[in-house]
Amino acid sequence: MAGRAPPLALVRWRGGSYSRAPEFAPAPWCCCPGSTGLRCRAAGFRRRKDRVSMLQAIRSRAASWVVKALFVLLILSFAAWGITDYINRGTIGRVHVATVGDRTIEPQDLSRAIDTEIQRLRGMLGPGFDRDQARQFGIADSVLEQLISNLLIQQESQRLGLGVSDAGVRAAIVGDRLFAGADGQFDRTRFQSLLARANYTEARYVAELRQDLPRQHLLATLQRSVRAPQVLAETILRFREEQRVAMTAILPASLIPEPAAPTEDALVAFHRDNATRFTAPERRTATVLVLGPEQVIGGIDVPPSAVEEAYRLRVGEFTTPGRRQVTQLLFADEAAAKAARERLVGGTPMAEVAADPANLAGAETSLGEITERDLPRDLAGPVFAAAANSVIEPVRSPLGWHVFSIGAVTAEVVQPFEAVREQLALDLRRERALDRVIQLTNRLEDALSSNASLEEAAQEVGAALIKAERVDRRGFTEDRTRPAGLPTGDAVLRTIFETAEGRTTQRVIEADRETMVAVRVDGVAAPQLRPLDEVRTSVLASWIAAERDRALRTLAEATAERIRTGTAFQEALPEGVTEAAVSEPFTREGRDTPIPAALVAQLFQSPVGTVAVAQAADGYMVAQLADIRTITPDPSTIDQQRQNFSAGMGEDVVRQFEQALRQRYTVTINRREVERAF
Repeated sequence: MAGRAPPLALVRWRGGSYSRAPEFAPAPWCCCPGSTGLRCRAAGFRRRKDRVSMLQAIRSRAASWVVKALFVLLILSFAAWGITDYINRGTIGRVHVATVGDRTIEPQDLSRAIDTEIQRLRGMLGPGFDRDQARQFGIADSVLEQLISNLLIQQESQRLGLGVSDAGVRAAIVGDRLFAGADGQFDRTRFQSLLARANYTEARYVAELRQDLPRQHLLATLQRSVRAPQVLAETILRFREEQRVAMTAILPASLIPEPAAPTEDALVAFHRDNATRFTAPERRTATVLVLGPEQVIGGIDVPPSAVEEAYRLRVGEFTTPGRRQVTQLLFADEAAAKAARERLVGGTPMAEVAADPANLAGAETSLGEITERDLPRDLAGPVFAAAANSVIEPVRSPLGWHVFSIGAVTAEVVQPFEAVREQLALDLRRERALDRVIQLTNRLEDALSSNASLEEAAQEVGAALIKAERVDRRGFTEDRTRPAGLPTGDAVLRTIFETAEGRTTQRVIEADRETMVAVRVDGVAAPQLRPLDEVRTSVLASWIAAERDRALRTLAEATAERIRTGTAFQEALPEGVTEAAVSEPFTREGRDTPIPAALVAQLFQSPVGTVAVAQAADGYMVAQLADIRTITPDPSTIDQQRQNFSAGMGEDVVRQFEQALRQRYTVTINRREVERAF
C-alpha cells in the first residue's frame, strides 16, 4: 500500500473486488464519513433534492375534517400532560441514520452516498436510471452497509493503534494516479486543480487521507493474509478448460411431412389439455380519475416580474462559461518566476523556458482550454482578467510562484432573457400547477371519503376521467392498444386489478411524482378458456406443430439408437440429412459452439462413444462424443487463477472480519431516517 492512495485509487464495493476507478467515476465511498470525497466533488455532482412525495405532502397539510379532529385531540393531550417530555426525549438533538460504536452516520452522509451511487449506475445503465429504480434495486441498504463497514474497520484500525506518517501520506498522494499527468508522474498542477474543484484545502485533504489510510492498510493486510493453494487453481483450471469433440448432425423439421388432418375429438382433447395456452387473461373495465399538471395548468398564469426573477436566479443555466488556453510554469521563488516571465515576454519559446530545472511544473506546461472554475479562486482571478496572448505577472499559491501564459480566449455566452422567456414561464406555470394539484388533492380525498361519485369528484377538482375498457394486467385492450390518457406505471394497473368490482378507491394513488389518480372498477371479466371455435385456427396450428415435433424427436431417438447398436454415424442418419460434422473443441460453458447447452451437459457427463439427442433451434441434434481433451495449464495461467481465487478468498475474510466487528461495536440503524434520506 505504500505510495498509493487507496481511498482514491481503489474501489471496493459489495460483492466486487479491488479495481481501478475511472477518473471522476462516482462511487459510494466518496461520501463515507472520514474518507476522502474528492472524486465525488471533483465530478461536480450536486445533490438534487427530490420532490417530497406529493401524497405525503398533501396529507401532512391536514385539510380533511378527520385529520383536523385528530389535531384537536392531540392539542388537548399536550394541554393535559405538557410537551416538556416530548422535547426532552432527544428531538432537539441530531438524528442519525445509524450509530456504529462511537461513530455516527448522518442523513446527509447517506444521502450524498446514495446520490453518488445513482450517478455511478447512470453511467452504466443510462441517464434514465432514477431514484425509483434505485429504490427497487435496494441501493439505500447497499450504500448504508458500505458506510457501516467503513466505520467498523476505521474504528478497529484506531483501536489497534494503526497510523500513518507524514511520509506515508505524501507517498500516497504522489503515488495516486488520479493526480498523475500525461507522463504518468505526479502533476502538481493537476493536484491543485482537483482540490480546488472539489472545494478542498490541502490541509483538509491530507487530514482525511491520514484518517482513512489505516483503514485501507488493515483491509489490505487481511486480504493479503489469504493465498489460494496452487493445487486448487490447477484443478479448477483443468476442470474448466477440459474440452470435448463430437460428431453432430441436425435433423430438420422439414423431414417430417404435415400430418393428416386431426379428428374433431383430437382437436377437442388438445384444446382441453393445453387450456392455459388458449385461455383469455382477466380483463377489467375501469374509470380512472386523473389529476395532474396537464389538467390545471391551463388556468395558471405567471406575472412577467416572476419570469424575470426566475431568469435572474437561473441565469447560470443559460450561461456558457468563458474558456481560455492556458500554459503555466511553477517556481519556488518569486525572482525565478519573474525572470521566466521576462523571457516569455521577450519571445523565448515556452518549451525552452519550461526546460529550466527551476521550473517545478516540468515539461507538461499546458493546462488546456479551461474555465474559471478549473482553477482556485486566487489563481482564477488574475488568469481570467488577463488579455488574450499575454503573460501575467507571477502569482503566489501554497505550491509556489505561478507564471501563466494566456492563449486564445473564448468569451462567456449568456442566452438573453427573450430567448428563454417562454421556457421559464412554462417552468413556473408547471411548478405552480404542481402546487395546485397538491391543494386540489386534499379536496379530492375529502370528496371521495364523503362517498361522492367519481364523476362528482372529478367535477369538483377539474380532473379528467379516462375510460379503460377491458384492459389486461399490462394495460392493453383486446386490440393491443392502451387507453388514451391512462397514466403509465404499475400503480394504476395494480389498483385496477386489486379493487373489487363496483368499488371506488377512497384515497388517491400516486401514479407518478406529478399525477394523482382515483379508480372505480366497472366490470371484471375473469380468465376463461376461449371456445374452440374462436381459436380453432390457432389450436390446429399448435396441434400440427406438436405432432411434427413428436415425430421428429421419435426419428432422432431412433437414429441415436442405431448408432448405439453399432451403425456408423453417417450411415445411421435418415435420408435428407446433410453430412455429419465434426465439432470444434468446446468446453463445459458451451461458448462459441452451435451444440445446444442440454447436449453439452450430457456429453460432459459421459464417456467417449456416448450418443445423445437434444432439441436445437431448427430441429433435433444427434451427437456422439468422439474425443475428450484434457489440458495442462501453463504456470502463468495457474498463477493468474491463483491470484483471482486469493482475491475472492480475501474478500470472504474481510466480510467475516466485518461480521466479527459487529459483535465488538454495536450497530443500530434508524430505518425511518434511512427512508427519509432516500
